[in-house]
Amino acid sequence: MSKRVILGGAVRAIREARALQPATEDHNPAMFVAARFSIACLMTPGHLCNIEKDRKFPPEETIYRVAAMLRVPVDAISYVDKSADSGSAAA
Repeated sequence: MSKRVILGGAVRAIREARALQPATEDHNPAMFVAARFSIACLMTPGHLCNIEKDRKFPPEETIYRVAAMLRVPVDAISYVDKSADSGSAAA
């Protein structure tokens, strides 16, 4: 079975870039500060830190939530690991 794997470095880079953008009517840079962003994604700041440093790999539901909060396609912050499929072929 395929599994979606998050790219922690991409999450951090996009989040930090969003925090540096000027405020607009539909963009609040403060929302992308780690503590606020993690809470908006329904996780602790420590868990977000571990994800961004590739120490933790969240379930797909969390990956989709993070992508939505960053306003990017899920493929911008993750990939599908198909290597798990190779061991499941019937003999």
